[in-house]
Amino acid sequence: MEIILNPTWQEYKQLRLKALETDPKAFGSSLEEERLSPDEKWQKYLNLSIQKQGEVMLFARVDGALVGMVGAYWDDKKKSRHVATMFGTYVEKSYRGRKIGSMLIENLLNELKNLPQLKKIKLAVVSSEPAAIRLYEKFGFERVGIEKKELFDDPEYSDTILMEKLL
Repeated sequence: MEIILNPTWQEYKQLRLKALETDPKAFGSSLEEERLSPDEKWQKYLNLSIQKQGEVMLFARVDGALVGMVGAYWDDKKKSRHVATMFGTYVEKSYRGRKIGSMLIENLLNELKNLPQLKKIKLAVVSSEPAAIRLYEKFGFERVGIEKKELFDDPEYSDTILMEKLL
């Protein structure tokens, strides 16, 4: 397994759509909406995330296939530039249990710790994902709140748990 920064946009699109298909309640986007996105959107997004100063995305590749991802972004506003938001954590179901998620998060945290302006990382995780919550807690993230009925996936609402880690 290797951690990479720059898959092709086609690989990224395929992995993202698979994530939305297999774990629809875990993400704020819907498969239906993302499928309608033109290829130019996928190309532009991946190119921006690779080149952008305020974002990093890491991907896991196993035997040539992209099987996992995680990202974080931050802004340069004076009052909030010390906070990064982690997003998009996903590992294909057939690769879970192999510590790929842990390796992705560990590598991401190491990248973020190298940025001296960052003092905190926050995330939101759907309350119906206990394995994800345990994984974040393993890396020192603490629960700091809950957003009731934050996501709607017809016909159900889902709560999200807010978590953060101080660097």
